[in-house]
Amino acid sequence: MKKFFQLLAVSGFMTLSVPALAQFSVQESFNASGYTYSFFSLASTETDQTEFEQDKNGTGRIATYNYLTVGTHVNYDLKGGLRLPFSYNTAGRDRFNNGEVQNQEIFLQDLILFLRNDSLALLPWDVSVYWEGSLYLPTGKFSRQQGTIGAYKNHFIFSKILSRSFDWEYDQTVKYTDQSRTAYKNTFIGDQGDEITVASLTKSWELKHRMNIWYKMDSETGVGLQAGLEDTYYNSSKENSKSLDRSVPLTKPTEHLVKLGPAARFALSNKINFILNFTDVVNARQNMKELGQFRSKNTEVALLSFVRF
Repeated sequence: MKKFFQLLAVSGFMTLSVPALAQFSVQESFNASGYTYSFFSLASTETDQTEFEQDKNGTGRIATYNYLTVGTHVNYDLKGGLRLPFSYNTAGRDRFNNGEVQNQEIFLQDLILFLRNDSLALLPWDVSVYWEGSLYLPTGKFSRQQGTIGAYKNHFIFSKILSRSFDWEYDQTVKYTDQSRTAYKNTFIGDQGDEITVASLTKSWELKHRMNIWYKMDSETGVGLQAGLEDTYYNSSKENSKSLDRSVPLTKPTEHLVKLGPAARFALSNKINFILNFTDVVNARQNMKELGQFRSKNTEVALLSFVRF
């Protein structure tokens, strides 16, 4: 619980130190009274893995993260509830497994308890603030494998209506994961298609920032440009992979990803809506010069879907 309050303090400092931005990208809505039942899905695929290669079988893998939500109003402004997440991945190739074909799979993820306020505050210059705080319970297979105790996420969106057609938003997420161990056994497929087991480090902090500019055709339809940073911090450990000397602690540098790309929002009805993203993702330490070139090895396509029952 101490870490949760530290997370609020860190996120609160960061929200006061950056310019504010719009909530056009918030899709999930709640009934005016009673319980709301909804479904969310994030489906993504990597562009280069969908390209045909004669020396490989299969096609790019479609990875999905989904959850069912039961929510209600706690009071006039505050909502809360439970999310039941699960992942489903099709058979196919992905970059994580060095392009080797993986089987389809479905598994539960960590249960989420959340509180949310769509209009937490109205700041000067008519900047509105959206907030959601989440507690992740270690029910997923990866959390059990890594010895996760729990995770806490603080999410803000600052919104500014620039004109009748344009919105500007700044989206900020801070997530802390409390781990019982600093490293765990991780199995993946190597370049030769063989199974390799090594010691991998567990995550501690994740910081995400995204800035969006939206051009709105109407309240449910628009196109935009999104740019963001994602930083992931890992624990250090005395455990070592097979390739390292036993006297050398296992460490991993902070991962700095930079993201850029267009987005489109559209709806089938007032209860079914979507955001489609095409994103260029580069590592700031490795290939920063490639940002904006949208090479297939760096790009991914993602569809966010919301359904309210």
